[in-house]
Amino acid sequence: MGRTIAILDIYGNARGALAGKLKAEVLRSAKFYSLDGKIEASIVNASLDELELLVVPVKESNMASLHKLLEQLKIPKEKIALFTEKNVEVDDFQTIEQYLDDKYASITEACRYESRIHKLMESIKSHADDTRVQPPVSTNEFIELYEKGRTIFCFLGFDQSSVKVLYGGFGKVEGTGAFFLNPWSNDRAKELEDMFECFNDYDPNYVPFFLVYARVYEVWRDIPQLLKLRFPRCKLALYYGDLISKHAVLPEEVRQAGFDYVFSFDAKDAKRNGIFWLQEPLSNLPNVSNAENEKYDVMFVGEAKDRLDALISTYEKMKEEGLKCAFYIFRVSDKDMKYSDEIKYNRWLDYSDILEIDRYSHCLLEIMQGGDSYSPTTRYSEAKLLGKKLITNCPALRESNDKNIIWFSDISEIDLDRIKEPYYEDGVDYRTMLSIEGMINSIIGTMADTDESSI
Repeated sequence: MGRTIAILDIYGNARGALAGKLKAEVLRSAKFYSLDGKIEASIVNASLDELELLVVPVKESNMASLHKLLEQLKIPKEKIALFTEKNVEVDDFQTIEQYLDDKYASITEACRYESRIHKLMESIKSHADDTRVQPPVSTNEFIELYEKGRTIFCFLGFDQSSVKVLYGGFGKVEGTGAFFLNPWSNDRAKELEDMFECFNDYDPNYVPFFLVYARVYEVWRDIPQLLKLRFPRCKLALYYGDLISKHAVLPEEVRQAGFDYVFSFDAKDAKRNGIFWLQEPLSNLPNVSNAENEKYDVMFVGEAKDRLDALISTYEKMKEEGLKCAFYIFRVSDKDMKYSDEIKYNRWLDYSDILEIDRYSHCLLEIMQGGDSYSPTTRYSEAKLLGKKLITNCPALRESNDKNIIWFSDISEIDLDRIKEPYYEDGVDYRTMLSIEGMINSIIGTMADTDESSI
């Protein structure tokens, strides 16, 4: 490898644990540091000031106590590589050296990213305007400015077709804007640099409200600080588009990062976590017409998650009744692919492909994630805007009188006769309800009903 690594020998057998995994010359040149749990962490910190990379061979049974110890060490987490006898992280690499090479590369990239972000901050500071010296606006002041047309609502999301269909109305509606960042970019700093370059045309007479997709914040943790630095008067909100348990950031961390409001698409998840519920929009749906001749009675598109057994059972029930089904299930292992000649597994679909399947289907199937899920998913919104019936076990729709909703708690309860019934027009303006205007009105309503001191 041509470089020296540090090895923290917690249990006294690091050399033996790494023998055969690290080349002999690497082991000979490695710096070993003993720690029996009695030595103060400050001593270790003093020894590892110039650390490039710390390798820690550990026992799986001691992982919890180890993490507590590492929290005391003043070492960035990205510089620590943990190895156990059954280390999943290492299994993807032919050798530990290969893994460490990758680790070094990520550290180098992280340093380069931090340097670029620092320059971006300096550039923002130098981009002085009158708003720079003005204090943040209060909630009441923001609402007054909104009523006078002096605010702009801006969405920051992932550059994905599904996200753009949901939130793409931002930027098309007057008084709104949108930036879609590429999470797979090899140059994450440039994504932010390009976004802030667009802000140079910002009108200081308008106060922005930034709605940040939670997945974006997971990738770009600098965003709250950068936005507050560039727009001291702005309001900043984070939006969970999936269950909070599926995210890497929790509401308390989000609040501490400087977000003024935290929203979730799921009503019960919001209540459970002390945040606000906000209806997910479907604001940029292409103008697609339903096919004259439907090919499928029931369709499902989505990840297996914790519902694969339920999906397979539902498919079997539909098949037994002679119904035509189009099932596309993602993230399924080969051994779990039942009916693989009929069900489409692990075939990536662009959102336009999903809509095409929707067009040729009579009913859309929505099976909720187990446990915490409560509010309807995007399938509900698609059904309403495309004029499709919905088969669902969504708890929020249990008491619905909607003739187009076929609700069930157990698969055996699905009323198969209703699947063939036509779609009933109910006169509800779902396009407005699921629009960006509707979303903004809900945000303003939440702001008006909220005691600012309790946020």
